[in-house]
Amino acid sequence: MRLLVRSPGFWVAMAFGVLYAVGYFVAMCLRNIHLDAIAQPTPYSAYSTHGLSFTTPYFMYLFPILACISFSDSSLYERNNHLLAPLLGKMGIGRYYRSKLVAVFCGGFLPIFATQALNMGLCLIAFPLNGTQRYGWDLFQDYTYWYNVSDPHFFFQHLYLYSPYLYYLLYMLLSALVAGLFAVAAWQFSFFVRNRIFTYTIMFLVVQGIEYLLILTPDWPLNILSYLYGMNPTVPTPGGFAICMAFYLALAFLPALIVPKKLRNCL
Repeated sequence: MRLLVRSPGFWVAMAFGVLYAVGYFVAMCLRNIHLDAIAQPTPYSAYSTHGLSFTTPYFMYLFPILACISFSDSSLYERNNHLLAPLLGKMGIGRYYRSKLVAVFCGGFLPIFATQALNMGLCLIAFPLNGTQRYGWDLFQDYTYWYNVSDPHFFFQHLYLYSPYLYYLLYMLLSALVAGLFAVAAWQFSFFVRNRIFTYTIMFLVVQGIEYLLILTPDWPLNILSYLYGMNPTVPTPGGFAICMAFYLALAFLPALIVPKKLRNCL
């Protein structure tokens, strides 16, 4: 973990997250600065990452790269600088593999979670905890809002109605979990293709490749990114979510059957 927090890629991902979270917050403050009190948004409606936010598609587009640049290339760096063999000799293959897997997972998890948590925290400071903006001050907003929430396929509907803040916390954790899986998968693949650019972009290519295939089959809800933010008007399905999670879990952990054998070859 000490190597993780010293990694330049980790701080690049964190810096991007801070700029995104603070920039969106400042934009929302400027947008609402002159509004009447009854029209002020709540923190969860001023939040940056949900289906009604104009920046969410761009954040999700960069999501796989942000997950992988933190620490997924660490073993590649160690191999290129002749550090891998001494580490394996000192720690043992099993201990090295397990500790590196945890650190790489955290390298994907932390920047994504911190980005969203920072933005929500700033919104909690600046905007009223409860408000009326989405409950009828504007008929169009009222219709759009309840059209989404009342949909029978709305994910975690009961949790949202109980507490929107717990609802968005769940999505923060879910998106960070998937980011960790992306980071682990990219790290595992780095033992097969020893190229740093490939390691940074492999999960981006996988996600975009699946998205391209889904253009041909638009009824297949298999785009993992559409499950990683709340208030999604595209109405993902539980079955599609289960298939996506199973696929990316397999992508992250099935290489564990081969990678330790490749580590033995590095000794």
